[in-house]
Amino acid sequence: MKKITPRERNAGAGKAYNIEFKDGTKIDINPDRVKMDVPKPQNSRPGGMGKHDFIKDGGLPEGTKVVVEGTKTLPHKRTLTEAERKLLEDLLVE
Repeated sequence: MKKITPRERNAGAGKAYNIEFKDGTKIDINPDRVKMDVPKPQNSRPGGMGKHDFIKDGGLPEGTKVVVEGTKTLPHKRTLTEAERKLLEDLLVE
């Protein structure tokens, strides 16, 4: 990991964090879900990122599922892995 930044949640209980990795990938994690942004080479602007679609692009970790709100499937959001849940718990203790 390169950098962990706490952030305010728009809604819901618990804290949220933005985690940036050395390869440029970023995740936004809170107790309810994970969103991932990945560098997009076709996006020429500095820091050009795009939302990762866990259905279309794959990469859905074992034991997780895509988030569904009501009847709407949100392919860029997924549930947490056990390791992410533990990381979040550790961050909340600090």
